Order: sequence, then structure tokens, then C-alpha cells
Amino acid sequence: MEILRVGLLNDRVGLLASVFVICDVILIITGALGIGSIIALNRGITVALTLLTVMFLLFLTFQAGSRAMNEGGEIVSLGEQQNTRPFDMVKRGLGLSFLNPLALLETVVILGSTAAPYPANHRILFVAGACGLGHMVLRSGL
Repeated sequence: MEILRVGLLNDRVGLLASVFVICDVILIITGALGIGSIIALNRGITVALTLLTVMFLLFLTFQAGSRAMNEGGEIVSLGEQQNTRPFDMVKRGLGLSFLNPLALLETVVILGSTAAPYPANHRILFVAGACGLGHMVLRSGL
């Protein structure tokens, strides 16, 4: 959702998108290296991560709803650009990626545990495909 808001404001959307892509690649690789399988095997961590994800999504829902409505009940415009400094955008992207339990659940646990049963050379292909680099890896002959 953040990338949509920043994109509508034309407020360094390329920088934020780049941070999100790099963070996703890091999370996918981490999951494929086996961390996702370890987490998936531990029921307590999986349940806690799932509950954190639900709470995080509810928080984001209520936060977006309160931002969308002002005190008079009218829809609020997008407003002025905020946090236009590159460092602030990178911090925002890192926080939304690495502190987001939904991102951790999806990329590290689900993708990681899906890649785990395959041998290492197939996991490389899996990671490349998940990162959108599959065509480049296939051309390289891995």
C-alpha cells in the first residue's frame, strides 16, 4: 500500500520500489537457505508469526481508514509530499520489509519451506524464479 501512496505522490517511488525488491530478494534467499523450514517446523513460532501478521494487517487497516477520513467524515486528499529525503525513504522501505510479519511469513516461511526439499542446484533455480530472474539463470546455464 505504501508504494501506491508514494507513487501517487511521485515521491521517490523508484527508490522505495528498489528497496522493496532488494529486501524481498534477501528474504527469499534466507528462506531458501533453510530458515523457512526451521521456522515452519516450530509450531509455536509459526502460530506467533501468524497472529502477528493478523494484528499487523488489522493495524494497517485501521490506520488507513483513519487517514482516509478526516474529522468531518470527508475523504482526505493525498496531501503534500512527505519524507522526501532519500534516507527517510530507505528507512521506511527497510522497516516495512523486515519488520512486516506478513512479508516474513510469505517470503521466508512459505517460499523457504517450499524450496527446502529440493537439492541446492534446484533451490538456486527456485530462488531465481521467485525473484523474477529465472530467464537470466536459464540463459547462464546453471
